[in-house]
Amino acid sequence: MSIEYSGVILLTALITTGFILIFLFVWKEFITKINRKIHINKKIIDESYDNVWKWFSNVNNYPKLYPAWVDEVKEVNKERYIISDQYNNTYEAKAVLDKEKGIIDLYMEGEVSRTRLFSIKDNKTLVVHIGEREDFNFLAWLYLKRTVNSDFKNAKAVIESN
Repeated sequence: MSIEYSGVILLTALITTGFILIFLFVWKEFITKINRKIHINKKIIDESYDNVWKWFSNVNNYPKLYPAWVDEVKEVNKERYIISDQYNNTYEAKAVLDKEKGIIDLYMEGEVSRTRLFSIKDNKTLVVHIGEREDFNFLAWLYLKRTVNSDFKNAKAVIESN
């Protein structure tokens, strides 16, 4: 086999690899982008359902529970709030609550934050958070997931320590 022939094979392999990498990037960035609209987080909190409900259903507790996201909450009325985040953005939020069903929904501009509570034992409550957001680019999506995960870890620690 000549050196020239080996060079052609190497060049073909490199071009093929490049096309595969570009295809995988395009697939991940654009085709599966729909999957980046929803993030699910769950925690088991070692507290009673009523105590966990008290914390999550009161939007005024969010600066303590979600410090990476919420900086300040101003209550407009019983179900409407103005939320300021860590980046000085403000959102008008509407809270929809149903204690019997464990529903805590927060509707904001382009975003829905759904929290569900389930009593699984006398002093254990499963909290499932489903965040639905408008499209993000890939890096913003990774940052958002990391922030939500750290906030829910913090919320668990705050509730269990009080």
